[in-house]
Amino acid sequence: MPPNCRCTGFDIPGNLLREEIPQMVTITFESAVRTMEFFHLYRQVFKRLTRGRRREARRNPNSCPVVGTFFVSHQFTDYAVVQNLYADGHEMAALSISHRWPTTFWQTASAQQWAQEIADQRLIFEELGKVPSDKIVGMRAPYLQVGRREISSICFQQHASSGQQQ
Repeated sequence: MPPNCRCTGFDIPGNLLREEIPQMVTITFESAVRTMEFFHLYRQVFKRLTRGRRREARRNPNSCPVVGTFFVSHQFTDYAVVQNLYADGHEMAALSISHRWPTTFWQTASAQQWAQEIADQRLIFEELGKVPSDKIVGMRAPYLQVGRREISSICFQQHASSGQQQ
């Protein structure tokens, strides 16, 4: 069966009214999660200031809180902030441990190097961030550098070892 997809355009699918079309905004952050950004950026994006000068979660029209996905590298991350973000319902995902430079390192990294940098980040989330490993929602290659088949192999192994269903 072919996938149920369509090309972009201005016509509205499914005979929906314009007011009935769900909107999705993806909010992702990539790099270390630090205290300064937490207080000066994340709280302003995800929480609004009430008239009583209290912060409360911003909400979608369906009353669900607005949340983001944080692709976190280990180096320079404040795991107390990770704990706060996770407790507020944000998604955590692995970026790398070292965010190693030069960017071309990631194009030629071996499966073992990928495992050490990406998969082990999940263990660090659990130990330092108190985020259960089965709640880590994914990964992003550092600098968006894809590592050939090695990254697919590591993701498959880590997915299978976490007990998640395929």
